[in-house]
Amino acid sequence: MRPYEAEMLNLCEESNPAEPLAEVRGDGVSQLLPFTYTFSDATEFEYKVGLEADRTLGTYAGTREVVERFFTGTNLRLPIIARHLFESDLAEAAQSSRIDADLSALCIAMKLIQQRPSPEGDVRTSLYICAKQVIGLLEAGDIRSLRVLQTRLLIATYELGHGLSTAAAVSVAACAKVARAMGMRKVNSNTQSSMGNAVLTEERRRVWWAMFNLDRYLGLIQADSLHTMADPRAGDQLPYDDTLWVIGAGNFKSPPQLDSPYHVEFGQFARECQISHLAGRTTRHVFDPTEDHQYQQIEATQLESTMRAFLPLLSHNELSFGIYCASLSICSRQVASLVYCRYSYSDSASALLVFLCRSDNPSPGSVTISVTNLRLMEPVAMQLVFYARRCFNDPAELDHISAYIPLSLYMAAVVLKHLSTGDDQDTYTEPLTLLTQKLQFMATRWASAGTYIMTLTSMLTLITLLELYLEALRSDTPAILP
Repeated sequence: MRPYEAEMLNLCEESNPAEPLAEVRGDGVSQLLPFTYTFSDATEFEYKVGLEADRTLGTYAGTREVVERFFTGTNLRLPIIARHLFESDLAEAAQSSRIDADLSALCIAMKLIQQRPSPEGDVRTSLYICAKQVIGLLEAGDIRSLRVLQTRLLIATYELGHGLSTAAAVSVAACAKVARAMGMRKVNSNTQSSMGNAVLTEERRRVWWAMFNLDRYLGLIQADSLHTMADPRAGDQLPYDDTLWVIGAGNFKSPPQLDSPYHVEFGQFARECQISHLAGRTTRHVFDPTEDHQYQQIEATQLESTMRAFLPLLSHNELSFGIYCASLSICSRQVASLVYCRYSYSDSASALLVFLCRSDNPSPGSVTISVTNLRLMEPVAMQLVFYARRCFNDPAELDHISAYIPLSLYMAAVVLKHLSTGDDQDTYTEPLTLLTQKLQFMATRWASAGTYIMTLTSMLTLITLLELYLEALRSDTPAILP
């Protein structure tokens, strides 16, 4: 038993980390702001952070359960932690009376990212507040390590998946600054990969790319071309094969490169990195365009052509879709926006991308999209419908769903909803119903999917009212509005 385990058992009775913030009672300050003390040395510092971990995770057996569920669930879609190295550190900590503060924090983050939204949609739970406080404490203590970066990444992914995009952007920005201070940018160079422990180098490389992917995705949903992470170089190395990484095999000496041809076989995480790089270029193309329209159209055509070359590869069969579903989602959204950009520079291309990728627009009517342009995006939307029909059915696989996927289904639904106002409305009824059902399924894992459903429902109401009004004008009879 650890020295502070008895104190932990008493604290566990006082608050439940999974309950919503609004339901926490008592004096408030002592429960939600537990770090109201100073530290005289590193040992006391680690003791207090470890105390928070014990209060959150319970016994060592409880911690082991959280870790096992993480590595068989979330880690399959965000493979940034070397399991055998982590478990070795955890076992060593269990045998001693001392646990490193960054390891305690990472265990808390592992539990947080597995937490699902409550029926009321609460995501700012006391566990989330605890994790953020621990990060603040590590920052105040100037603790910089790979474990701290991994902790921040898991928290940022939680924030992104549950619709806390501003908080996620802040978390990713902090990650980027700490990583630069640690010299992480060099981890993708050939000289760096040939030095030191190959597994540790691969783990650092995966952390860097995970930050990059989150940064580019946030740029998309926040309509911001000013990225936190610098652009990678063409010859930068991508993560190694995921299957070998998960089981701890492989020498990790010859990872693929960013500029490798699209037909070269990659692991799912490496492909996601390659697609995210292209997505970042697309975001900059749309939100920070040059004044040369001819150059813009040429670049849009090139980007679209590259993205389209990836689509058949990513969607080759059902197994491939299960592996690359996050990459396919990112790629499909970019193709849809580039199709529009290439054919219509008279309208606002950036407004369209905001319309497709954000659920907080004032109203669906705030952006004018012609039926012609919607038709150009229809094939991509229907392709997503086709694959959504085959996937996302098993509740046991909820932990395997990437936080990037709900937005792509929302994008497809937006396009189809606007097309459904025409004469062939019945054509889109079943696909729209399917996409809504899939988003409802995902909403039990990621709260952002629930936000998209509410937006789609609101959009349908506005479209219905508009149709009734136009019908009344045509028939010269009063409209009966719901």
